[in-house]
Formats: sequence, C-alpha cells, structure tokens
Amino acid sequence: MDSASPPYPPPAQASAAEASGASNASLRWRILRRALLARSASTSRAPGSRKLNLVYRREDSLELNDIVASNRYNIDTTGLVCCWPSEEVLAYYCINHSDMFRSKKVLELGSGYGLAGLAIAASTDADEVVISDGNPQNISINTETFGQTKVNSMVLHWDVEQASEMNSSFDIIVASDCTFFKQFHQSLVRVVKSLLKPSETSQAIFLSPKRGDSLSKFLEVIKKNGLTCELIEKYDPTVWNMHKKYVSGDNRSWPNYNEEHCYPLLIRIINMRKKTTRVGGRSLSRSLDRSHVMGITSSHLISTRCVKVTCDLASGEVKFQAVLRAINFTAEIQKPVNLAWKKAVDR
Repeated sequence: MDSASPPYPPPAQASAAEASGASNASLRWRILRRALLARSASTSRAPGSRKLNLVYRREDSLELNDIVASNRYNIDTTGLVCCWPSEEVLAYYCINHSDMFRSKKVLELGSGYGLAGLAIAASTDADEVVISDGNPQNISINTETFGQTKVNSMVLHWDVEQASEMNSSFDIIVASDCTFFKQFHQSLVRVVKSLLKPSETSQAIFLSPKRGDSLSKFLEVIKKNGLTCELIEKYDPTVWNMHKKYVSGDNRSWPNYNEEHCYPLLIRIINMRKKTTRVGGRSLSRSLDRSHVMGITSSHLISTRCVKVTCDLASGEVKFQAVLRAINFTAEIQKPVNLAWKKAVDR
C-alpha cells in the first residue's frame, strides 16, 4: 500500500470564503464528508449516498450524557469531549484506502466517537468491525449504513488480560491519538501484540502527533516487545498539503495549529511472532518464514546442541547460537537466499 492518490476524484478544496467563515472543526468535517460521499458514489454496495450520524458538540464542552456513558460503559471521557483531528484524519485515510479492509476483521482501539470504525463499516467491505471503548449509541443510530458488515462494540481494558478466544483474532487494528500517556504504552502494545494476527498481511495503523517525546517513547516500547513498525510522515497528499498550509500560515482557519501537537503521523505495526520448529531433532525458535530456512539442514548443525536462532527482520541478519557449546554461527540473508556461514569459537 502506498500513499498515492486513490483512483477516484479527490475531495474539492474548501474555498477561501468557507475557510474564513468557519471554525477549523467544521472545515475538517466538510472535507471528511466529501471524502465519504465520494467513496459512497464509487461503490455499488447500496444505492444512494451513505451518511454517518454523529452528535458533534462544541469543542469546549462536556455534557452530562458523556459522564453517564463513561460510568455505564466504563470508558474514558477524553474521546467524548470532542472528535479529535487525528480521528478525523484516520477516518479519511481509511475511506481512501478501503480495499485494504475487504473481508477483514477490524478493531478500533480507544475509539471515543468511533468515527474511524464507523467510517470503515459504512464505506468498506470489511467482514466485521469491533469498536472498543466508544459510545455504543453511535453504532445503533448508523446500523442501516453498514450493509453486510457486522459491527459490534465492547469495553477493552488495555491492562487486563483478554479472553483467549480473542487472541490473534483481528486482521487490522486502527487507533488515533492513543499514545500521549506514557504510562499506557506498555499495556497498549501488549493489547496489539495479543489481538493482532501474527502475519505480514495483518497490521495495526495508528495516527498520533508527536506530542513531545511521547510518540518516540511509544515506538521504543513497540520494538522492545518484538513488533515491527514504521513511521510515515507523508501518507496522504491531501492531508499533507493541508498540513503545510497550516504551518506556513496560508490557511488561517486554524490559528493555533502546532505541528508537534496537531499533525498526526502514521505508525504501521506488524506482528511477526517467533515460531518453533525442529531441524535434525533439535528445537529451533525462529521469527523468519520457511523460505529463509530452506537451506538449513541438520548437517549445518551437526556439531551443535540446543541451538537457538533469531532473526533481525530490519537488517536481514540471522544469528544461530549454540547454547551448550561456545560456538556462534552468523548467516546473512542475501538475494536470492544464500547462507554465508561464519564460525567463531570462544576460547
């Protein structure tokens, strides 16, 4: 998947009059609405334009119903105060990359309004969408827009072990602006590692601003937990162009725009777990696929016992270490796969 423009017409740019006469929130909503309507017009799932109904209030207010929903469903009120820009951008991104959700089981973490999850359910052919930690009322009032996609809500506590039947059950996980609180980083990554299928085709997509060093700390936790991730700055041309105009001051509809706190970066996370196999009667723990191990036979390991193998996917380097004997093997993966062996004996 690349960041190229989708094959359908991009949403029209807001006019100067619109920008000057509306708040940045309403402007962003109009852009997102155009993207949703454009996507609806290009799909044959159902006749007519597809609409999402969400209660959107003043950005500086919190209603009594929010407190009631928070207590009833045990969810945090941060996502209920307003629909944050990162969630709007995530919904826009998902609409413009709808093919990636076809026949997939999708989970939105920390959804708040649930805008991204609802947009996925309404504008893609996902098999199932689960919206966690959001307001279930937004699901019930949009049921008719979901077509054949099953949509459910649930409460998901990041710091609590989930039921075993949920493990490795989601093809795609999405989340927006969930990385600000560093004390939740470990729990959030643990949830992703537990619920995301261990496959190169499965992925978690997070959109979050830098917010000081919170995002960089989150990336460190991801790597420490054995997950693969990449940070993407330019993931959509329309979003990037809007960002540049806000930064330069050409677009004054968002006067307090700050790149550190407002522009969401895209984090793509892949869950490639280590697997265990046996070669020549010896147990091997590995995190590379079978094609990388085809050249490894018992003859290579004839002089070793209790061999452990790990793989650094980023550098393509595989290291074999004999535990009981002080012998280390290093194999560098080349194209095509060619194992160049080196032997070092500790004295």
